[in-house]
Amino acid sequence: MKNFLLTLLCFIFLFSSSVFAEINTEDVNVRVQNILEIQKPVDRIKELRSALKSFSNPKERIQFMRSFLAIKKERKSVKNLENKKIIKEKDEEREVEKLKSLSTETVKVDSVYDGDTVHVMLNGEDEKIRILGIEAPEMREGKKSSYKGEDSKKYMQNLVEGKEVQLVRDSTTKNRGSFGRLLRYIYINDVDMGQKMIEEGYAKVYRYSVFAKKQEYLNIEKQVQELEKGIWDGKEEQVNNEKTSVNSSSKNTEIKNIILNCNYAPYCSYLNSCEEAYFFLNTCNLSRLDRDKDGVPCESLCGK
Repeated sequence: MKNFLLTLLCFIFLFSSSVFAEINTEDVNVRVQNILEIQKPVDRIKELRSALKSFSNPKERIQFMRSFLAIKKERKSVKNLENKKIIKEKDEEREVEKLKSLSTETVKVDSVYDGDTVHVMLNGEDEKIRILGIEAPEMREGKKSSYKGEDSKKYMQNLVEGKEVQLVRDSTTKNRGSFGRLLRYIYINDVDMGQKMIEEGYAKVYRYSVFAKKQEYLNIEKQVQELEKGIWDGKEEQVNNEKTSVNSSSKNTEIKNIILNCNYAPYCSYLNSCEEAYFFLNTCNLSRLDRDKDGVPCESLCGK
């Protein structure tokens, strides 16, 4: 109500005339600042009225009120910005304190599954910890691991297995991943183990979620790529091609070893030549190789 009366008073004087008188701008600004420094609205209005009465010319009063309104608006804008900054700083401080108090646990790493997953005992429960922000080569049970998978696991074992670590939660991402694993950064003596894995080329940056250290990790990864360390040594494709070639060669050798044995009954797609097809048709009486009963087996190999 008091602010409304103050604004109303300003407009009454503002529109009482359309012609302005010249008064000392510096003096006006100082006087306006002094009025706005008064804390109580009632006292501020009294002082404003007193200031207006000191001008005998209505035009001077109007100019004074215009200056008053302009300075008041500017001060309000500055104060709002300062308040927003203070609120933001306090929110950030509370977030940091919350992270420290609620999201940091010291545990011992019992075992390492692979380069980005470890086992710990937390609050009496066996928990899998998925190290936040990194993606290490896969370890496949009963199958060959991804390129550098074994090296990545061994490096993580050297870093954390059997040691006490600090698990730190990131408030910008969820608590657990899609497989129910806890998502945490892992530190030892303030050293980030996930970052260490990226620096040594044993893990990539996980790109499919948001987390606080993502850009920092990406910058490190770019440098490691340029150095061609670990998984970035350019040999992954070559190794994969060699594995494929060996597997293909083993399969072909196995087929050739059984191809002229009537104990086996291959289909046309398993045979390498027309001679082999005739062997199984005529010697082994494998009639399914000659579906149209024209005496020519496996038209795809022998034709008509």
